[in-house]
Parts: sequence; structure tokens; C-alpha cells
Amino acid sequence: MLFSGECKERIFTKASDVGQIVECVTSVTEIGGHTDARENFAVCLFLIVCFAKSKMGLPIKVLRRQSPDFLLCYGAEQKLLGLEHTRATTEKYAMDMKGFEQYPEGSLLELPPYDPNEKLPKKSRIAMRKPGEKLISPGWGDYGMERAWIPVMSSCIEHKTEVLNKEHYEKFPSNDLIVEDESHVSVGKRLHQSISMLREKHLHAPVGGQCAFDKVHVVTEGRLVYDVFGEALETSIRPAQLHEMWDQHLRQS
Repeated sequence: MLFSGECKERIFTKASDVGQIVECVTSVTEIGGHTDARENFAVCLFLIVCFAKSKMGLPIKVLRRQSPDFLLCYGAEQKLLGLEHTRATTEKYAMDMKGFEQYPEGSLLELPPYDPNEKLPKKSRIAMRKPGEKLISPGWGDYGMERAWIPVMSSCIEHKTEVLNKEHYEKFPSNDLIVEDESHVSVGKRLHQSISMLREKHLHAPVGGQCAFDKVHVVTEGRLVYDVFGEALETSIRPAQLHEMWDQHLRQS
């Protein structure tokens, strides 16, 4: 995609260079679970959205590195932005997803039991249902999915903020975090309400003298939410919509 083999740096000098990434991203059918592949895909989406939404100008140089995962140098002013990538998930849900592959076709995974406030034992199979078995959870109500999403995302952001404040993490004029949502509530929640609730929690979170990320971006529900605690600009990253957005950008430029 953006990086392959020993290539750790790419420079984009014209819009058609970014257009090639659009073609590449929209042709991907499966990303896989490898960390490098997920980081690669995320930075491609970030680059496309930032350029198309005039958040970043050409030329753009992307360097793959460590702590943060990427360094972006962009525009005539050569602004520097460190971008860290992470994946937010519910640990027990991630474990069960692997074991669930062995269940017969037609089996179900009940999602409410994975509420982060209710710790399930590691060997528990309470959420797994074979065909014909009755569901046991009462389901979600009163913004249950949205409320379950908040601690997953908050915990993930807090952990990465701790990493940001470690001595080995190199700081730049701008330091951003992009969170890829792989939690048990990554699909089906009311996104606008979820973001509103996350922002509310963030406003009341203790600062404690730590450095914070300048912007946090979230990939969830088929969208990239740019600067979730600020502008909260939502962009669909589904292939058809991504192509449409890019075509519109070309028409307007």
C-alpha cells in the first residue's frame, strides 16, 4: 500500500500521487490483523482525508518510524506532525473472536456481556451461543452501546497518553493519535451520541500535568472522525464514498 519491503519513506508532490493511494485503499478487500498492515492502512486513510479536506497541503513526506509510528512533513512550511496509531478493543471480546471460529455455522456471539464494567473470566464462554440456544442477556437500552464504547476508547487514549509522556517518545510541533476501533461495539452504535459522550468525559478527565495529544482521530462505523475532541469532522471511508469524495475534491480544485 503506502509502504512495502524496506521502503520507510514516501513523498507526495502532486494530487495524482494521493489519488493512487485512494485507488489502492479502495481496492483492499482484507487488511489482516498484522500491526504493520493496520498502521499502514490507517495512515493511508488519514493522508487521504487530510489532503481532501484541506487539512494538509503538498508536498507531503511520510516517514515510517517508532514512537511515534509516523512522521509527516507537509506543506510549503514543512510542518511536522507525529502520528501514533493504536487499536481499541475489548480484551475478552478479542480472545473470544478467535475461539468463536471453531463454533458451528449459525452460532451467535452476544455482545452485551462484554461491557468493560463487567469483567468476564478468561475461560468464560458465557457470550457464545450455538445454533438453537437461547440468548441470555437483556440487550441494550438507554444508550447501552454508546455507554459501553466510552470506557474502551477512554482507556485506549489514556494508555497512549502515558506512552506519549515517556522519555523515549519523540515530540514534534504537532502530536496526533489515530485510534482504530475494534471493540465489541465498533458497529451499530449511534456515532454522534457516542462522540458527544466521549467528549463530555474528556472535558472532565483530570489532566495531571501530562502532555496530551494535540488531536485524536477515530476510525469507527465506516468513518474517520478527524479531531474527535475538536472539530469532529466525519468522513466516510467506505470505498464508494471515498471515491465520491475524491472525485468531488478533484472537480473543485
